[in-house]
Amino acid sequence: MVARWVVGVCLAVSCAVPAWGAAEPVPAEVQVAKFVEPGLPGSERKLTVHPEQVKVQERYQYYDIDGVSADDLRAQMKRNGTTWNDGNVYAALTTWDIRYHYDITSKDGRYELCDISTDVDIVFHMPRLSPGAKAPLPLKTTWEGYYQHLQTHESGHRDIAVRIGEDLYRELAALGSSASRKDLDREAQTLIKTEFRKLKAEQIEYDAETHHGIKQGAVLSEPTLASSAEQ
Repeated sequence: MVARWVVGVCLAVSCAVPAWGAAEPVPAEVQVAKFVEPGLPGSERKLTVHPEQVKVQERYQYYDIDGVSADDLRAQMKRNGTTWNDGNVYAALTTWDIRYHYDITSKDGRYELCDISTDVDIVFHMPRLSPGAKAPLPLKTTWEGYYQHLQTHESGHRDIAVRIGEDLYRELAALGSSASRKDLDREAQTLIKTEFRKLKAEQIEYDAETHHGIKQGAVLSEPTLASSAEQ
């Protein structure tokens, strides 16, 4: 006879990764942590293929900006950026929600985990040039290059969250059997808390190492005279 208890259900974790907030003065160069996939509608969801037990989903939320200079775009981001739960307005945010599930089954007096899964939902909140933007071509070119560096940075944040979700699944799946259901559940919960602490620490370390993307080139500046002349 096999008995089963559903114990995991769901634990939601949501974190923000701001790089620049409205509480700060507008700098000469704005460093914005964000991930952009040009042309992807804000309502469209992209499913990334991962192991069957680990489902990753990405969603993009945009707000439009426009202007004829980098100063204009920075001011637009400061005014129209994403408001987070700390009350500040950020030019861009990346949030993730990691959920887990497992059951506990028993057989011959031993208990083990089964039906293990994790889900990772990623939301990128970011600005984009509005349709028909009046920005001159040199500024648009600068903005597009800026996107690429931002994508590199925010892809790093996403990858950390996804990896932790996958690690969480593998660690739960690797737990052996136990003579006590309570002990097994306690061991699983300890493992889960460890993985979430690791997630927070690694995201903070990543931002410190990259200076919120600055060291990866995520800096918006005015087009150079040379680039303007080429246009």
